[in-house]
Amino acid sequence: MDKYEIFYNNLRIIYEKYKILQSYNSDFNIFKTIAKPADEVNLHSAFIYSLLNDKKYKLEFFKSFLKTINMDYDEINTLRVEKEKFTKYGIIDIFIDYSEKNIKNIIVIENKIYAGDQEKQLDRYEEYCKKFSEKPKYKIIYLTLDGHKPSTDSCSNKDNLICISYKNEIINWIENCIKITALEPKLREVLLQYKELLIELSEGSNDYTMEVKDYILESADNFFIAEETKKAFEEIKFDLRLRYWKKLEEKLKDILKEFNLNVEDIKRNNLGYPNRWYSVKNASNYYGLIYLIREIPNIGKIYLKIEKDDDELIFGIRKGITEENEENIYDSNGKSSFKSKLKEIFPNGLEDENWWLFYEKLQLKSKPINPKNWSRELVETLYDENKLESLISQHVEEISKLIKLIVEFKE
Repeated sequence: MDKYEIFYNNLRIIYEKYKILQSYNSDFNIFKTIAKPADEVNLHSAFIYSLLNDKKYKLEFFKSFLKTINMDYDEINTLRVEKEKFTKYGIIDIFIDYSEKNIKNIIVIENKIYAGDQEKQLDRYEEYCKKFSEKPKYKIIYLTLDGHKPSTDSCSNKDNLICISYKNEIINWIENCIKITALEPKLREVLLQYKELLIELSEGSNDYTMEVKDYILESADNFFIAEETKKAFEEIKFDLRLRYWKKLEEKLKDILKEFNLNVEDIKRNNLGYPNRWYSVKNASNYYGLIYLIREIPNIGKIYLKIEKDDDELIFGIRKGITEENEENIYDSNGKSSFKSKLKEIFPNGLEDENWWLFYEKLQLKSKPINPKNWSRELVETLYDENKLESLISQHVEEISKLIKLIVEFKE
């Protein structure tokens, strides 16, 4: 048996051991049942806000938070916390207003998990902090999964900036909150489940990961075999991705022909960012397929797009409509004509003011597909020809409804 066989056999033994152990544990997590694990606003900002507003522990939780991020504090007289604070400078995720010995302090928390920075976003929040007549002391906290710094386009002055992460500071803070609530079983259990979610989300260490790490550290050979495996693994994920997209494209060609659309004439129009094709290996955030289906008089060009978008797989109508024509989506009475048809057939459809006139999430077994999360269910589907064929057929059926609507729409 050569060193490669020994390495992979030992990894399999570790994997099988933890697979057996996991079979005895419940995988229930209340947070996963009520929101997407990476939902910045409805889950994470809302939960942090609720802790800092708890009627019994808010002050203790807040002091623990300040201590965790190395902010000194004196006697705190008042504490007021708001979430999604609307200002003319932007929507602030969490706004904290507190006083120490009657001196006003402000903390702005900008919560970023997968979302990108907005232009001058943190600069605008700093400008907002400076406008108060009391001239408060203020800090802007940039909260991300790994603690990285904001872009210079978003933040030009870092004097009052603190970068923290879910992986370190927030998990540490939650652990302290668990200690504070040791005699409150309901709250303590919720905090424990939130901590588990953060560990999973930030890819923090667990027992299995630690054992694999310790094994790889046993020898230089193990290190280099693992390094080679990592490169191969990225190729494997790319090939699995291609299985889905190639089959989807083949099926869509057949559907487009059924609607008498000349596939050869349907060009992949370059609409600019984000518009990388699925076959590009470095298309890390956005990729997919796009087709110009038709141009509707007084409205504009209607593009069908299927795209991997951040942590979702979506399809819909990509905006090719000029701002002056966008109002023509509605009739003279202000009632939607084209949009009402969309809503009628796709009641769960969403809009995006920058890129999409309409889009809907593609699903696997009634759950939205997250391409970043290589779940067992998704991987097993990509490996199984019959399961993959069934999934593609379901997706094409949904997309066909949209193509039919676009082709048959009359003003």
